Amino acid sequence: IKPLEIRSRRDSMVTVFLSYFLTITSLFVFENLSMTLYLFVSVWITTGVLIHVIAPNGGIRRQMRLAGRLVLVAIPLMALLFLLFPRLPGSFWGAPWARQSRSGFSTSIRIGDVSRLALVDEPAFSVSFDSPVPDTGELYSRGIVCQRFDGVTWHPGRHQPHRRARVRGAALSRYTVMLEPHGHRHLFVLDLPTTVNPAATIMADHTVVARRPVRQRFHYRAASFLNSEKNFSGAPDDTALQLPPNRNGRTIALGKRWARAHAAQESVMAAALDFFRQNGFRYTLQPDRLGIDAVDEFLFSSRKGFCEHFATAFTVLMRAAGIPARMVGGYQGGTWNEVGNFITVRHADAHVWCEVWFDGRGWVRVDPTFAVAPERIDAGIEGALSGRWRPGILRRQQGAWLADWIDSLQLVWEAVNTRWNMWCMGFSAEDQIRLLKQLGVSV
Repeated sequence: IKPLEIRSRRDSMVTVFLSYFLTITSLFVFENLSMTLYLFVSVWITTGVLIHVIAPNGGIRRQMRLAGRLVLVAIPLMALLFLLFPRLPGSFWGAPWARQSRSGFSTSIRIGDVSRLALVDEPAFSVSFDSPVPDTGELYSRGIVCQRFDGVTWHPGRHQPHRRARVRGAALSRYTVMLEPHGHRHLFVLDLPTTVNPAATIMADHTVVARRPVRQRFHYRAASFLNSEKNFSGAPDDTALQLPPNRNGRTIALGKRWARAHAAQESVMAAALDFFRQNGFRYTLQPDRLGIDAVDEFLFSSRKGFCEHFATAFTVLMRAAGIPARMVGGYQGGTWNEVGNFITVRHADAHVWCEVWFDGRGWVRVDPTFAVAPERIDAGIEGALSGRWRPGILRRQQGAWLADWIDSLQLVWEAVNTRWNMWCMGFSAEDQIRLLKQLGVSV
C-alpha cells in the first residue's frame, strides 16, 4: 500500500528503505535456503530501484546490472561478518525468535497420537554417519520413555536422574543429527547412547535432554551402541508395574494367567507375542475408536491398531504378569539420501516400542509391532501399509513414474537443504569460537 502514496523523491527513498527493512527482518524469521535465495533477489531488485530513484534517467537494464555488481561486491564482506562477527548462541542469524515447528513427539503418548503423526510427511531430523551406516532394523531413534499410565495416556516417570553407569555394547555408531524444532527438550539418538553433545545430558532411562527447548534447528553429535550387552541403568521401581485401577480387567486377568502358567519371564513374553501373531491382529493407520477400557477392546474386539496400540497392550500384559515394563517413543527407520549420504527421518517414521526388565539382563528392547507387521521394521511405514497412506497419484506403486520423478527431485533438494542447514544455519557461537582458535585467535 505504501507506494500508492508516493508524491516526492523523499517518499520513494522511504519506501526503498522500508523494503530493505522488511528483507532484513524476514531473515530473522525464515531460515530455509529457498527463502534466503529469494531475499537475495529482493535485495538486488530493491538496490536497482534505489539506483533508479537517485538517477532516474539511466536505463533500467544498466541500473539492474549495476545493482547486481554491488550485491556481488558485498558478498565477501557478508561472508567475513558471518564468520567473525560476535554472535549469540542460536540460529543462523543469532535470532532467538526464529520460526518454530510444533510437529513431533510431545512429552506424553496418547493412544492414537502416533498414528496421526505418521500422516505427516515432513522431516523430523536427518542423520549423517561417521561410521558405517546401520541396517534398517537397527535404526531405533530413542526420544522419550513413558512409565506412568492412566488408561489412555502414557507419561514419563517423575524426577528422572542423570545416568551414572556406563553403557557397554558392540557396534558403536558415531553420527551427527540435524534436528528440526519441536518445542521440547528431548533429543533423538540411536539406542543406546554412550556419548552426546556437551549441550545435552543423558538421563538414567537413556533419553537425551537438551538444556533448553529446541525452538530452532539444532545439530549435535552423538555415539551409540547398537547392540548393548547389559542394560542395568535406571533399574525399575514401582512405577514400572503400575496399572490404572478398575481398568482393562480381561487384559490383566490374561497376564496373570500367563504368569501362573510360565515360570520364566521369557516364556511370558513369548506367550504375549504369540497371542498377537495367532489372533488375526492388523497393523493399520485407521484403528477403531476405543472406549474407557481401551486395551481390552483392542485385544479382544477390534484387533486393529498402530504401533502404540500394540506397545500399550504388550506393556499392560507384562505388568499384569509382574514383569516391569515401559514404553519408548521415537522413530524407526528412515530414507537413505544417496545424493547427500545421510538418512532423512520423517514424522511418518514415528514409532513406539517397549522395554522389559529381565533378571540378569536389565532392560531389553521388545517391539511387539514386529510380531504383527515385520515389514514395518524391514521396509518402513510405506512397505508395511503398501503405500496406501499416500494420496492419489503420488502413491508409490509399480510404474508410478511421477512419484519416482518427484522422489528424485526431493532427494536432491533435501541434500542441498541439509548441507545448508549444517554448514550455514548450524554455524553457532561454539563453532565460531572453534574457528577462531584454529586461526590462532584466543577468545
